[in-house]
Amino acid sequence: MVMKNIVVMPNFKEPSTKEDALFIKNSKILWTEWCKKFGYDLVIIEEPICPFNKLCPQMQKMWVMEILDDNGIEYDQILAVDHDTYPIPNCPDVFQMTNGEFTAALDNGFGPQLNRQMIIFREHYFPNDKFVTWDTYFNSGFIIYSKKHKEVFKRTQKFYFDNIKEFEIINKDGMNDQTPINYILADMGFKLTVLPRSFNVLDFHMERFLIPTYVDERGREVNREKNIIDCINVFHIGNGHIRDAASEYLMKIIWKL
Repeated sequence: MVMKNIVVMPNFKEPSTKEDALFIKNSKILWTEWCKKFGYDLVIIEEPICPFNKLCPQMQKMWVMEILDDNGIEYDQILAVDHDTYPIPNCPDVFQMTNGEFTAALDNGFGPQLNRQMIIFREHYFPNDKFVTWDTYFNSGFIIYSKKHKEVFKRTQKFYFDNIKEFEIINKDGMNDQTPINYILADMGFKLTVLPRSFNVLDFHMERFLIPTYVDERGREVNREKNIIDCINVFHIGNGHIRDAASEYLMKIIWKL
């Protein structure tokens, strides 16, 4: 049997009848279009493995391979994308950029908060780590992996259950998947293929690229559509206040759907 690369979008719902928000519907549409372009299948996972009050939906992403295996879905490489990510039409075939390794884009979000959490992990769980820094920390909302990385996810699952109670006290909040998998991947010695920042444009950069076209103080046009097409591969729109409007703009103006 020939195995194919697949795109997986964890979109866990509670309750199962909950209607998708507009930004999620648009993410599904745009990833469907991207998959058509390169001949890949989009698999959307909506049934959680357990109630959210027992395991947050972000951490449930660490069970994607088990869910695929349980449903008899064959795959080579998996591109796992969050339901608030949006490819741009010129986004290339990222499966051809992995070198067969775990692949992700660096997190260019709120650095001080990310580093605060990295300090906790270094001081309490991975004191010998020399790899995970602001220069190497990746965002888990757009990652590519394969079956050889299954143990990374199993260790992340175990780490969560072994440490969640202590971590909630130290962090004064819960634990999601992103920081644990950064440290565990490094601790296990797996290579990381780092994609350019254009594959995970969020927060500060995302909001500025979405500013409508304007003329600056010297009379120069700053064109929103041209800048997005020239510079962006994947938007990651985490700001809940603009998700619907921004995703509508990307679908209708950038993709022209």
